[in-house]
Amino acid sequence: MKAWLRGWRTDGLDQNSSQEFCTEFWENSGNEREGSDNMLILECPYCGVMADETDLHGGGEAHLKRFGPGSSDDEFETYLFHRKNPKGVHFERWRHVSGCGKWFHAARNTMTLEVYGTYPAQTYEPPKDLVAKIKKKHPEWGGYE
Repeated sequence: MKAWLRGWRTDGLDQNSSQEFCTEFWENSGNEREGSDNMLILECPYCGVMADETDLHGGGEAHLKRFGPGSSDDEFETYLFHRKNPKGVHFERWRHVSGCGKWFHAARNTMTLEVYGTYPAQTYEPPKDLVAKIKKKHPEWGGYE
């Protein structure tokens, strides 16, 4: 049974009925992702290890412009609170905590967990070849901005 389906039932069904309902709901919802365990797996661009999400720590949106002590209140507020959080293609920061310990960026689809690629964190924008790969697969995607 999928982890997100666990929880309390308030409609009076017993546990077995609840499990059958949840399993049937999941199988008929069209939300099944590729793979049997639905775990996010990213390749660390530094050590080459294919790490699952339990070996990683998410760091939020990638390529944010950070504002320091000399910035205005509006700039600092934008940095702290305003995030894209798109449905679909997203660029994120990840740290390989159970491996080399380095930060890297990943491009993935937030709806399907499809990973388009990973790359070193010391970049100001996604690599052009990765953006082209995503655009080829999703022509409707507006691009990185």
